[in-house]
Amino acid sequence: MGQIYPFAMKLEDDLLYPHLPQELQIFWTKLALSYRFTQQEMRMLIEMGVDLTMWGENLFEVWEAIDCTRGKRAIFDDFFKHWDKLRKSEKVYVAFKEIVPVLPRAPVHYEKLLTACDSGEKISGMCPVSSTKTVCCNLRTLDVVQNCAFGCSYCSIQTFYSSGEKKILMETELRRKLKLLPSLMELDPHKFYHFGTGQSSDALLWGNANGLLDLLAEFAEKNPNVLLELKTKSVNIDALPRHLPKNIFCSWTLNTPTIVHFEEHETPALEARIDAARRAANRGIRVGFHFHPIVYYKGWREEYAAIVTTLQKRFSSAEIAYISLGTVTLIKSVIKELRLRGARDGFKSKILQMELVETAARGRLSYPEEMKIELFKTVYSYFSREWRELIYFYLCMESGRCWSEVFGDSMAVPVANEEFEATMCRALATALMFS
Repeated sequence: MGQIYPFAMKLEDDLLYPHLPQELQIFWTKLALSYRFTQQEMRMLIEMGVDLTMWGENLFEVWEAIDCTRGKRAIFDDFFKHWDKLRKSEKVYVAFKEIVPVLPRAPVHYEKLLTACDSGEKISGMCPVSSTKTVCCNLRTLDVVQNCAFGCSYCSIQTFYSSGEKKILMETELRRKLKLLPSLMELDPHKFYHFGTGQSSDALLWGNANGLLDLLAEFAEKNPNVLLELKTKSVNIDALPRHLPKNIFCSWTLNTPTIVHFEEHETPALEARIDAARRAANRGIRVGFHFHPIVYYKGWREEYAAIVTTLQKRFSSAEIAYISLGTVTLIKSVIKELRLRGARDGFKSKILQMELVETAARGRLSYPEEMKIELFKTVYSYFSREWRELIYFYLCMESGRCWSEVFGDSMAVPVANEEFEATMCRALATALMFS
């Protein structure tokens, strides 16, 4: 690289630069030398450049369209304006089909990725985004498997554990730890508690490996005040024990075919998830649905409306435990990991093509609140009046204002998280055990 190499050594302190293809390293280094951008300016330019490439833009064509005779400040501002205009605009996935390959969906033998061991850690805690600044349900988590084999671009699980080759650990001391859990968490036997298994991995992806589902069913049967949610994108219904206590239910995270294809890599298709939920309901298991994340892109209204239509055709309201609405919510480590994959692997994703603002949930970035309200109100309006009246709906990690705007007078906004927890648990207990 000759005379430009010394400056490249300075850029190597940047997170992304060393992972870029050589042609891009040369491009950015020449640019830095020509216009004497500062290290901070170069860091921002490289991040924006990686974003544009992940979104399917041709970086060199973008740069050629900039008038480079106007000086350093104008060049930087023009590049920023192009990036900023794109991130605030409606995503368009149509042309993306040519550059994003169809990845295989849900291989059958995912359990081969598992390593069984004693984690040496407790298996339960509170939801990691629990906050007094949002209306939060105080979900308790069961972290019986660490890491997930699915490849959803927006998922925070990918940054909880080691990056690179997936290392997926299954707890071998599960029976002992589940037995101790009620006393360790000081659970009141006269109070209902909502536990979920979807915070550290997918609940059904691993089937009944190491007797996982048998042990969870046994735990639920011995603790009827625990309302245990198996949250999944998987279709492994046949792995569920023949006998399930009534206080266990299965929930599916649903998204449109567009988002499943481009952002939820290696997961079962939407139709397969709904089919799996139908098979569970046929067994008398209550099912829940999470519209999370709802994504703003060209065609989102029509595609989310189609999901709602399908659900209302294939399920009765009496079969539903609850329905939640949530949107893209990212932590900074996920954003860094996405950009690193974009720089290093040429990963394509439009998930960061959005206006990101700080949310009420600590450490989270999402759409501006007005846009979130539009997304939630629109999807909620697609459900029939009967479903809105008979099924418990809630928002995940949102402010009281969002609740008021979305649900209006049909639902009182919980004034405290403990109130939300109690209301949800009553609704769940009624749907699961007393209907």
